[in-house]
Amino acid sequence: MKKLIFILVFAVSSTVIYAQTNYQDVVYLKNGSIVRGIITEQIPNESLKIETADGNAFIFQMSDVEKITKEKIAETETKQQTNAVVEDDIYFVDYLQDEQKVANIDLKKPKTTAINIGVMMGGGSLIGLDFEFMPVQRFGIQAGVGISSFGFGLNYHFQNRINSSFISAVYWQQGWGDNHYASYVGPMFTFRLKKILQAGIGYGIIVKKGPAIYKTDYSEGMFALLFNLGVYFPL
Repeated sequence: MKKLIFILVFAVSSTVIYAQTNYQDVVYLKNGSIVRGIITEQIPNESLKIETADGNAFIFQMSDVEKITKEKIAETETKQQTNAVVEDDIYFVDYLQDEQKVANIDLKKPKTTAINIGVMMGGGSLIGLDFEFMPVQRFGIQAGVGISSFGFGLNYHFQNRINSSFISAVYWQQGWGDNHYASYVGPMFTFRLKKILQAGIGYGIIVKKGPAIYKTDYSEGMFALLFNLGVYFPL
């Protein structure tokens, strides 16, 4: 029985809603005017208020009204009203999605540290490792160590993120003690892809020569080509 009552109530409600959304009130005035819309207020034998589709509201005295009827809204008009509501909803959903995207961008902070591993890293070692930290926007401090070297660098990134290319002022020391080859300072450019790979090239001025350099043909040199190749991992 309860199920039957629910079905009847649902059917009646659906019929009423359908009728309300597909029919409109029509007020015929004694002066020959016709006004179509929805009657939103009516005082018996006194006055009525009708709101038209464009949002205007009119109040008429019942003494000026000839008759009141209902008529079916034209199909094209119904579609236009439905499409307008749908377009507004779509716009609102798009707006919320855009706002969410902006919120996500604002909340997602760029990474500011990275570890680099590769050939001639860590101050020019055959295999070395560097650690970089960006304390302020675009500027990074780098320090590294290799099998037989160490180095430091002050980096300026072209974009405000760790996974971007940069230029550096570097200090490299290759070897130490009796195996100290040379120490360099100079500029360096590092090309860094957004993911994984990086490669650097620079120009080093020899500021100190070690015992090991005098055993080679480069003991009289004052400059050197600095380069490295490896991978990096943002943290």
